[in-house]
Amino acid sequence: MAHGRCARSLTVAAIVVAGLVPSEAADTGVRVQAAAIFKPLPQDVATPENPVTPERVQLGRLLFFEPRVSVDGTVSCARCHQPALYGTDALPRSVGARHRTHPRNAQTVLNAGLQFVQPRHRRTGIPPSRVRWRS
Repeated sequence: MAHGRCARSLTVAAIVVAGLVPSEAADTGVRVQAAAIFKPLPQDVATPENPVTPERVQLGRLLFFEPRVSVDGTVSCARCHQPALYGTDALPRSVGARHRTHPRNAQTVLNAGLQFVQPRHRRTGIPPSRVRWRS
């Protein structure tokens, strides 16, 4: 009797799982829709007015890792936007200058030059980089 219940349970589980696993046709349909909406990212964000030069890349690298540009001179961009973690810090709430815990996590900075919309602070409508957090 227990064997029969177990077999029935396994059959029901197999049917449920089969219904949850997307079919290959559905997967292909989603891929086609995504390809119609999203295009590959460009190689770089250079324009005739702002070409990417080795000097600009070096300056950007120096500024990104330079702590003197922070409000207290101790924290670089790389503290919260770590290249090894895809431009984030993998924390639920980031710790910034003066060891203040921010109310949200660090957003990735990968492909930030390609963003045409910046996120806004929920309460103020101000870009997060301009919001002054209270400790």
